This record gives sequence, structure tokens and C-alpha cells, in this order.
Amino acid sequence: MLKLILCEFQKLKRRHFLLLAALAACLFPFPVTILVKGSETIDGSFDTILFMLMTWISVPLMVPALAGITASMLFNMERDNGTLKNLYAIPISWRHLAGAKIAVIFTLSVIFTMTTYLAALIAAALTGASVTGIAAKLCASFLVGIFYASITLPAVFFVIWFNRNTVFSTLSAIVYAAILEMLVWSGIYT
Repeated sequence: MLKLILCEFQKLKRRHFLLLAALAACLFPFPVTILVKGSETIDGSFDTILFMLMTWISVPLMVPALAGITASMLFNMERDNGTLKNLYAIPISWRHLAGAKIAVIFTLSVIFTMTTYLAALIAAALTGASVTGIAAKLCASFLVGIFYASITLPAVFFVIWFNRNTVFSTLSAIVYAAILEMLVWSGIYT
């Protein structure tokens, strides 16, 4: 199973998607840090608002989109490249192959959330904000990555079930991520 997971990562490495995902993980922390630092009502503590904004803005929007796009790439890659018939000749069950692809999605979601937290940590340190509880927040970022990868599984199964082209799967993942973001914000304001 570990070899299958490594093979899926090698397939993704050929595309520049992982680099773009890492850059997207660093997209939100710096403007949010400037927003928090510019406010006079905030005491400058990283604990007060910055971590909350990261978990409310960046992660609920980007992790489901990242997981859905990764799922559409992983599950449609063999069909698009014409190598699916070769996979049927190898004595690997479809369940193992799908499990490896889902493990890659979970791993990338965890890496994304932890990268977002580390970028927020760097942004907060650059502005001079006080940072405490780094290990607890890093552990929370790990768990948030697993949580958001789990709630993205319906979009992943949607991609597998309809087995359409990559564009349709990507658009459906982005719509699913937008719906999840609206649900998060409606829950916050309720």
C-alpha cells in the first residue's frame, strides 16, 4: 500500500500542482496578519484572532477545493492518459488503488493546513505579534486537515461516481468548497 501511495505522489510530482497548492497555503496568512495588526482593538496577540481567522477563512475554502481538485486529477489521470487498461492487467485491486489515492488526498490536506499555520506563524512573527502554544496549534492544524479531508469525501466520491472529465470534476469540487465555506460562515454568524 505504501508503494501505491508513493506512486501516486510521483504522478502528482510531474504536475506543478503541489507547488501551486503550497503557494495557495501561504496566500491567506499574510493579508490576514496585516489586517489583524492594523486593527487598534486587537492586543497584538497571535492567540486572539489570527489563528481563528486562518481556520475560518483559509482552511474551509481551500482544503475542500484542494482535495477535490486532487481527487479529480488522481482518479481521472489514468483514464485521460489511456493507462487504465494497463492497471487492470496488474494484480492490484481497485480498492487498494482507490485507498492509496484517498490517502494522498488526506496527506495533502494535512500538509496544506500545517503549511497555512506555519505561514501564519511566520507572518505573525514578522509583525512582532506574540506567539504562544505553537505545538498545540500545530497539532490542531493536523487535526483540522484530517477533518476537512473527511468532509470533502462526498465530493471525492462524486468525482469517482460520475467519472466525467477533469474540468467537470474540478468545477464540482470548487462549488462544493464554496458551499462548505458558506456553511462555515453561516454557522459563525448564527
